[in-house]
Amino acid sequence: MARELMLLVATVIVCLAPGIHGTSHLSFASNLQVNISRTGCGETKLCIETPDDCDPAETSDCAFTTIMVHANASMPYLHIGHSGMSPGYIAMGLTMHGSMDTMVFVCAQHNGTSNFFFRTMLLQDGSTTLTPVGTPVKEIRGSVNGSMIQCEFKVPRDNNASSSNVTVVLGKGRTTNGTTLGAFTRVLRIAALDLTDPTSNALTATVAPTTMAAASAPAPAVLFLLCALMWSVVLRT
Repeated sequence: MARELMLLVATVIVCLAPGIHGTSHLSFASNLQVNISRTGCGETKLCIETPDDCDPAETSDCAFTTIMVHANASMPYLHIGHSGMSPGYIAMGLTMHGSMDTMVFVCAQHNGTSNFFFRTMLLQDGSTTLTPVGTPVKEIRGSVNGSMIQCEFKVPRDNNASSSNVTVVLGKGRTTNGTTLGAFTRVLRIAALDLTDPTSNALTATVAPTTMAAASAPAPAVLFLLCALMWSVVLRT
């Protein structure tokens, strides 16, 4: 009963949200439970977070997003999970290669309560103002626990759409009058990501281990010169 009530409240809030003309582009899952953690990061899903390596399953001080590309022939989609702390809303955005605008997905709490609502917005380059847009999103799930907001959702996509050179932005902001979104504050921006590669956000550079012996060993050319000098001294004596 509690889950059905939360779903009803979330749907009503979205329907009454100002600036949205129709909500046919949004649909909620029947089960609102979310499960967001670092499990599978770099293996089955792409993870973007700040601070580095934080896990929302262990600490609330973690702005965190996961992205999985499902190339299903009948309904390809992006499965996105997002978690963060805010008294108003948290948001993640995708800037596709060659675009100046960012598609932003907003997960928010209503008037500081545990009621959750979801919005799709557009953020123009260099702006902090979010503009409503009817980006289709399916199976939306969300939860609010104090200032911690979490959500999962699916964004339908074309299988021919490029998944490379994508910029991911994480941010947050305040709300007024319940559902009016304030200025977008960016907390993290990572460019040149490949959404189909879970390791594209991992550090690929490695530092070779060093030892005292390796650090002090002279190069072969130096050894040759030293030997030559020693033999010349021996021959002179």
